[in-house]
Amino acid sequence: MPYEGQMVEELQEKVEELRALFGELKNASRVDEVAEEMMRAAHTIKGTASLAGFSKLSQAAHWVETLLELVKDGRLELDDEVRSLLEGFLDSIEDFVRSISIDGTEGSGSIEYLIAKATSLIAGRKGKGAPLPDFFRKRPVYRYTVKVTFDSISDKLPAWVFSLARTLGSLGRILSSTPDIEGFLKKPEKGVNSFTLEVESWLDRENLRKRLAALEGVREVEVDEYGRERTEKKTYKVAVVFREEFPLKAARALLILKDLKNLGEVLSVSPSEEELREGILNAASEFEVSLLTDKKPEEIEAAVKRHPGLKDVRVAEGKVETQKPARHRPRPPMVSRREEKNLDRLMYLLEELFFVSDWTKEALKECKSPELGEVSKRLDELLSKMRGILFDMRTVSMRSIVEEFEPLVSRLAKELGKSVEMEVEGEDLRVDRRIAAALWEVLVHVLKNSVVHGIEKPEERRKAGKAPVGKITVRLLQKGDFVELVVTDDGRGIDPEEIKRRALERGLLTRERAEGLSDEQTLELIFLPGMSTQEVARENSGRGLGLNVVREVIRSLHGRIYVRSEVGKGASFIIQVPFELSIIPAYIVEVGGEEYAVSAIGVTGTISLNREEVRKVGAYITVLNGRPVPAVLLHDLVDFTAIPPEKLEGLVVETGGGSAVLLVDRIVERRDVVVRPLRAILPRVERNIPYTGVTLLGGRRVVPVIDGVAVFDLVLGGERK
Repeated sequence: MPYEGQMVEELQEKVEELRALFGELKNASRVDEVAEEMMRAAHTIKGTASLAGFSKLSQAAHWVETLLELVKDGRLELDDEVRSLLEGFLDSIEDFVRSISIDGTEGSGSIEYLIAKATSLIAGRKGKGAPLPDFFRKRPVYRYTVKVTFDSISDKLPAWVFSLARTLGSLGRILSSTPDIEGFLKKPEKGVNSFTLEVESWLDRENLRKRLAALEGVREVEVDEYGRERTEKKTYKVAVVFREEFPLKAARALLILKDLKNLGEVLSVSPSEEELREGILNAASEFEVSLLTDKKPEEIEAAVKRHPGLKDVRVAEGKVETQKPARHRPRPPMVSRREEKNLDRLMYLLEELFFVSDWTKEALKECKSPELGEVSKRLDELLSKMRGILFDMRTVSMRSIVEEFEPLVSRLAKELGKSVEMEVEGEDLRVDRRIAAALWEVLVHVLKNSVVHGIEKPEERRKAGKAPVGKITVRLLQKGDFVELVVTDDGRGIDPEEIKRRALERGLLTRERAEGLSDEQTLELIFLPGMSTQEVARENSGRGLGLNVVREVIRSLHGRIYVRSEVGKGASFIIQVPFELSIIPAYIVEVGGEEYAVSAIGVTGTISLNREEVRKVGAYITVLNGRPVPAVLLHDLVDFTAIPPEKLEGLVVETGGGSAVLLVDRIVERRDVVVRPLRAILPRVERNIPYTGVTLLGGRRVVPVIDGVAVFDLVLGGERK
């Protein structure tokens, strides 16, 4: 899932935990234990909020932690007044988190009155040894020169000036003013509408400016460090590049941006602040800020370099080109943690009812009861309706998610000096939100590879006789029980010979095996661990960044991914996944008297043949539609003692390298099965069989579920070396 979505989920979970624990504080015998657990939850909220730049949420969590620490240490009695304060802070935390989940901001709520009340309560109980919280007692005090200019409306000016004096008094104190504010209030002078003041405040420069600028009648506010020689403000372009391995770059960028706001006025940010809050940075892990300030370049650079994880910081006069705000980062619609858990529970119950339905069918075969037959039929009808309702509740539109990538693709291309148009074609298909979340991560990777390494720059495209604007098309199709996404670009394509050369260099392929590979089989090598490196991507192959990880993600969804390419004309990544995550279509097959479920993904048909029609030439081969194709005897993987019968049946599987046949004793049926990841009870074998989980047949028989496409990668891939 996206960074912000993960953060909000964790915050919501911790808020629920705090609420539940707060209810247990009434149990006097567990006060210390419960207080300790609440402090841990509050500390997590504080840390997460601080990292993401949510100051009010962080402060509220800090006060919960502080009050509970005083209670736990016996320095504060847990009476009704303290309980009321804790509940007030918890309400505020809940409000802040709710607001963050809706629009990414903390909202307009305030906790100042709660802080004042808590401070007063603690200070009033000094006799009990309760000190003021450290962050309150040691609050820093800054000294500023403040110039405030009001609108020239003489009859309202005294009231506005009085409001200014009262506000500054609440935020610190006024040391001097020109003209004298007190004298002006006693006898207002005509023509006076600006005041220069020397003030002390615990607010930082930018927050003080914002508080004063929000006052009625204020036209302009300038806040400078006291005694600083006033200099002309200039606009600087601040470019920050993170180290590739540094985690949570976007979150750190927000903290840097916050510091830059204290140095002057931020005119623009690229990527936008909204995108940074959603975890988005460009391919180069860089962001840029246009800053209007009177600070010197070295001061700006020093403020940024205080932060860890930086590879480079550049400060130069100039502006960052203003960009249109990008739409929200594509992601499945968020639901609360509680709603998600309830949907998961309902789905689990539906799966259990599937097993019960199977059980009744098994019993029906034995007793032939007409009444039980009617019960079984009615149960199936109700299951079908319930499954449909849950599907609507748990699914999201895949097309709407894909379309959200269009501005991001355009922006990334522009940053790289390219011009790319993205088009979405096909049906508006709905898939389980967990599948959509995983596909989002896959699309980020595949689309980025297409823009960065596939599409050429305009001058290169012109030389190749192409239009200067590259094109990426994402097609959404329904293929039976599966969703198919095809990401196609008209770029330079992937050179099979270059892929083959790299595989040989890395010891992933023998020269003899390389000579026998077709172009389609060679392209499958890009999914091997060890091929996915930046070095490969920089060469003419134009691809390769982490594609082995992409394939593993797709396989965890019971799906598959393969690639087609023509050098100089472009490449296509074909992704197939089921609509649902835990209920998938499968073939029930029999090998050596045991049953197995083979995922129907990639299965294009079935065949029957005699044993002598299977030949072993290095690997097994058989004939399909008059052409020799690879074959795998499932017996060799799951039952080494089984002797294949004279008559065999096979599943025709479309792999990335072409068609192949998975041979079994018998194909029992094709049906939907519930997959459970119960790996602990799977059969132990010497080879790494590509099991994806287990299912229950007849409601009681444990049957392993096998990824048919992965079987061929395992067996035929072993022949590569």
